[in-house]
Amino acid sequence: MTPKYKDLPTRIICSVICALIIVHQSTTMSFLELIRTPNYPYGIISSALIGLSIAWLVRLITKKLDRHLSWDDHIPIRLGVQILFGVVAVFIITVLGVTLYFLGAGIFTDAKKPIWIVNTPWFSFLAFPVLLLIVFANCYYFVYYMIVKQKAATTTNQRDLNKNDGVKEKELFYGRPFSDVVYASSTADSTEAITKDGKSFPWSYGIKRGLVKLPAGEYIDAGRSELVRLDNIKRSEYLNVEKTKMRVYLIVPEDKAVDFSRNHTAIHKTLLRAYL
Repeated sequence: MTPKYKDLPTRIICSVICALIIVHQSTTMSFLELIRTPNYPYGIISSALIGLSIAWLVRLITKKLDRHLSWDDHIPIRLGVQILFGVVAVFIITVLGVTLYFLGAGIFTDAKKPIWIVNTPWFSFLAFPVLLLIVFANCYYFVYYMIVKQKAATTTNQRDLNKNDGVKEKELFYGRPFSDVVYASSTADSTEAITKDGKSFPWSYGIKRGLVKLPAGEYIDAGRSELVRLDNIKRSEYLNVEKTKMRVYLIVPEDKAVDFSRNHTAIHKTLLRAYL
């Protein structure tokens, strides 16, 4: 798995926060004195850009390692390589960048004797905070990776669960196809379904919900109390002269009578006329 790490706003916010911390840690002046200095905004901006560059570099290295050395398959090796390239190498690159900046600014050349970067106030005051920033960036992307992995696993599991549930609900009823149900009746206490071999089972869906789960066009419901499979109807008769009420007799249960009204819905009319 290779996350895309779409986190630019987070990197910007963290870089600004780290810049504020580093600038205030690099001086002995009070907060009020520091913010009044002309170079304060430039220090914040430059430090934020450095922090953003460090975060970008760590992100780049992490993405490369994700492609070739996944956390899932090579945890010990990946940890060592991540520390080597994501922490040590990035810290060295940062120190070299600061060194080049000092050389360009003439800080080293103006000195009476050669000065190494490790002997500068920058290294004394800021090297450790910068190292912590790099470690934090690596930890952040590790946590990011684990969160994305967990979300992906949850989504996959839920998709599989929904798929399995769909198969279970639509195809199986106590280990047999739903189409085996030929009749269901509902009372105030419970609903019972009867299969074509005459066996009865509890029906937890209710008549309306159960009709949705059964093969379309093969069943008809008598209000909210009964449900009948059309090919389970043995014979029928009208109950009034207007032919608006009909009684059907079932094969299973044997000679069970169910009354229908053609005024229920247009579906009743269409199905009953087509079948009867």
